[in-house]
Amino acid sequence: MYIELNEESNFSSKTDIKVKELNPNETIIAKIKTKIANVEFSSAVKYKADENGEVIFNKANAFDGVYEGVIEEGLFMNLSSIQGQVFNFNDPKEPFEFTLIVETENHFENRVSSDNSLQSQLNQSEKILEDDDEYKTVKFTKSFSYGLDYERIDYNKAHLNIYTKDKNNPIVLVISHAQRKVQLDKAAFLANNGFTAITVEIFGAEYLSQSAGLIPVEIFEDIDKALEGKYNTDSYDILGYGEGGGLAVLMANKYKDKINKLVIFSPNYYVFQGISKAPVSMYTIDDKEFPYIQYRLSFKDQLSAVKNLIQRNPIPLIDTYRRCIERSKNKDSAILPYKNLHNDILLIGGKDDMLNDSKSWIERIKEDMGEDKVESVLFENVGNFIAAPYFIAHPRKSVNTIIGGDRVENSKASVEAFEKVLDFLKK
Repeated sequence: MYIELNEESNFSSKTDIKVKELNPNETIIAKIKTKIANVEFSSAVKYKADENGEVIFNKANAFDGVYEGVIEEGLFMNLSSIQGQVFNFNDPKEPFEFTLIVETENHFENRVSSDNSLQSQLNQSEKILEDDDEYKTVKFTKSFSYGLDYERIDYNKAHLNIYTKDKNNPIVLVISHAQRKVQLDKAAFLANNGFTAITVEIFGAEYLSQSAGLIPVEIFEDIDKALEGKYNTDSYDILGYGEGGGLAVLMANKYKDKINKLVIFSPNYYVFQGISKAPVSMYTIDDKEFPYIQYRLSFKDQLSAVKNLIQRNPIPLIDTYRRCIERSKNKDSAILPYKNLHNDILLIGGKDDMLNDSKSWIERIKEDMGEDKVESVLFENVGNFIAAPYFIAHPRKSVNTIIGGDRVENSKASVEAFEKVLDFLKK
């Protein structure tokens, strides 16, 4: 058995794993594993070699594992942990190490059959053995910056991670949602495909709120100033996720001469309360809070939340947000100003989104802006999170909330979604 792969690669490019020198039609077990913050993540499937004794992971039919059929980089994208936690790759530059283990099915069955206890079999299957003709291990690394020029800029309230292959490439600002500081996977993908991609931190950095709330729309002025003279700042496209998309809308409304196209994943229609103990708006404009819908739990919501917490079940928030909207007396003034926009906009969501009411809100946005200004796509069986292609798909649930969707369907949707993003931004 011989394994070929890219020992170093970008998170948004393919590892291109190929196994050679197998017997024709032989079955192999392929596993990828890594450890983040002392939590092990892994995935495994079976493949069958072709008549030439080869398995090309990105073209082979997977079965009896974390996914079935053909998904490019499917084994990598479907990494998960027993705890069900969301992956947390925070370092924009340093590589992360992964281990690939490939074993013939016969080899595996022979070595675990000596002890019939389940625990013994599990322990043996996890143990990394010495390489032989039927068992191989290979380590490889991935990073967000591999193959790209990377720069970090901190200027007043602008805290930026910059990826590019050419500083003259058009700029796309990438703004995350309220639970995550940056979307490095999306930035790396865009930079690999002809853009200068810049993640914008909107909370948690110096001179910013430590959690998402009271985010100043005027942060754009610091961004523009920080990049002036170094990058192509004639105009900006923005890719925003959730609350980051809301900020993109407010920026586009205020800086009409600088903001061009908008791409919004899991869009919000309303402005909600920021993440803080005291109720405040998610955003400010000219030092004034934008009208917002307060996050108030009804007795029914509290009872349901307590029950789920006791049972250690994550909580779907979509119905809670709906009830908050219904109870709000200022919901009309809390609507994001889509009606004022002249930008072309692409909206992407999942029909199984359990955080944002993506399906309903996309329809409302189209009504406000007009069909000719809006492109949209909603994916079946996909939840709140859609990663960039070849990056790890988030599980259906995180520690405390249900995200929605199916991990395998999310990973399939990522490639199609970002094909649409590239077509939209480049036309």
